[in-house]
Amino acid sequence: SGPKQRLSLRDMTDGAGCTPRTVRYYERQGLLRADRTSGGHRQFGPSELERLEFVIALREAGWSLDDV
Repeated sequence: SGPKQRLSLRDMTDGAGCTPRTVRYYERQGLLRADRTSGGHRQFGPSELERLEFVIALREAGWSLDDV
């Protein structure tokens, strides 16, 4: 089936319509998981983009970070 698709920080921000700062913040909060390339760049699995979109939707609906 080939290698798993990996998403860059830009893929995440483009896909979810948010800023890199938002992605990094949610990663620090433990809501997203990223691997690092040998060059130190974040790489996300496709399911992390779905998770990011879900978290953003909950936040826009008024949920606190603790509730998320």
